[in-house]
Amino acid sequence: MPTSRKLLGILVGILAIGFLLLAVVSLPPKASGLYGQKIDRAWLLSQAVHFSGIEASHDQWLIINFWASWCPPCREEMPQLDQLIDARQWPAPLTLLTLSQDQSSEVLQAYWRKYQFTMDGRIDPEQVISTAWGIETYPTTLLIAPDNTVRWIGYYAEDWTDPEVMNLIAQEMQP
Repeated sequence: MPTSRKLLGILVGILAIGFLLLAVVSLPPKASGLYGQKIDRAWLLSQAVHFSGIEASHDQWLIINFWASWCPPCREEMPQLDQLIDARQWPAPLTLLTLSQDQSSEVLQAYWRKYQFTMDGRIDPEQVISTAWGIETYPTTLLIAPDNTVRWIGYYAEDWTDPEVMNLIAQEMQP
């Protein structure tokens, strides 16, 4: 009898480990796990509701900035972020997409009008994208290559007009 209990215990243990592994494999990666991974740009653009600005291109380098209007560092960096694309000559075409975690596009539209932003403004009110990609802090910024590979991740507000920051982005964009 003790032998069959041991076998049953081992079998239950193996099944538990199998279910745990299945759950871990099923979970979306945390943001740091995105580095070097390919993202589904078409899925991203289909999930995020466009509310203002120039729409991001499907086949260029892309900066995605996850932010929220209730986040002071996010609000602080937005005017500089809007200037980033025109601030220098980039090694390849570069577009910018901001992805707000706010619930209301009306608040964001007023904010866009106030600063006259031209960047692509989108909203992810249910946090579908940030949850799927493991984005847990704001602002978080991703640099995506034309082949949809994540090439850089920033987890804090940047001075986007700082030459060092722009050089870092430009270096990542080199072939």
